[in-house]
Amino acid sequence: MSVEYVTLAPGAAVSDYLSLFADCFPETLGTSLCTAPHYHWKYGPAGKNAPLLEYGGYEDGRIIGYYAALPFHYSLGGSSVLGSLVCDVMTHSSMRGRGIFTSMGRFATNSMARTGVAFCTGFPIRPAVIPGHLKVGWRIAFDLPIYIRIVDIRMVLAARGMRWAGSLLQPAVALYPHFRGLSTRRANNLYCSEHTVDSFFDRVDYARFYAQWRQQHENHLIRKEEFLRWRLSAPGFQYRMVALQHEERLVGLAIIRNTRSPGFEVVGIADLMILDEYLPASGVLHGELAALARRTGAAGVSAMCSIPEAGSLRLAGNGYIRTPYKFQFIAKWLADGDPPGRLWDARKWHLMWLDADTL
Repeated sequence: MSVEYVTLAPGAAVSDYLSLFADCFPETLGTSLCTAPHYHWKYGPAGKNAPLLEYGGYEDGRIIGYYAALPFHYSLGGSSVLGSLVCDVMTHSSMRGRGIFTSMGRFATNSMARTGVAFCTGFPIRPAVIPGHLKVGWRIAFDLPIYIRIVDIRMVLAARGMRWAGSLLQPAVALYPHFRGLSTRRANNLYCSEHTVDSFFDRVDYARFYAQWRQQHENHLIRKEEFLRWRLSAPGFQYRMVALQHEERLVGLAIIRNTRSPGFEVVGIADLMILDEYLPASGVLHGELAALARRTGAAGVSAMCSIPEAGSLRLAGNGYIRTPYKFQFIAKWLADGDPPGRLWDARKWHLMWLDADTL
């Protein structure tokens, strides 16, 4: 077996990419994910902070491996650093178990280092891919559990063949927010407003809010308006912006879209940003998200974040429970010298689905 690993010209591998993507992720056939428009959105120049990084593995002219990274600026310890989000790492089903994944990872990350990328990040949920990453210098930083606030237990249990139990338990679920006081947490002059992506930036001073929010979060992917407009314009998906406002000033933001959890629909929180001083009143925003779930026929509201951040965001106090499902935040330091300790510290990071490519 002779495999050639090459750096791909941006946008030149769309046909190869789509054929390999269909082989590796057959469940996406017929969805917008497995289309040329989605490829060009994801791997086009918009929203990125440097030229795109795409790599391919070929045997006899046939693509058998793919590795890509989206270059973004990150705040790391308060300083702007060029990092990358690795995504769509693929090996053809006929070639698995032959070291292609590991060899692709070594070639790609070594190439990234030569372009000036300081570190790369990933968010795997499948344990099978972890060993191949670890072999080429990646490190597991910490877990990112999935949390859910259930608003309709009937949908959740019906997906498990227990609709009868859901009917019995739903009255208790409906009363739970009132028992905990979740639906009555209010603060003077605090209210929520819902927007499309375009109307949000037209009507709300996001730049002022973000300038204050970023001072309170040491490590994060830099979320300026240009990045958000690109990230939330994925073909086939519709995002909504739920703003928490205090006397018309933006003090909190939930970026959401409805998605399928195994067996039922949820309102997925792509990002949740709240100024520290307004966290005690975050029940206003969470109550609005729960109401949106009811109005759209979703079983609940779901988020992914680290355990320390779940505490900071007061998820448990707002009715969320930690599920057994989790992603992991992994990273590889590519720059010269030792990686900073804050790179591996969950307490320093703000990471949610917006930072990955899964929601």
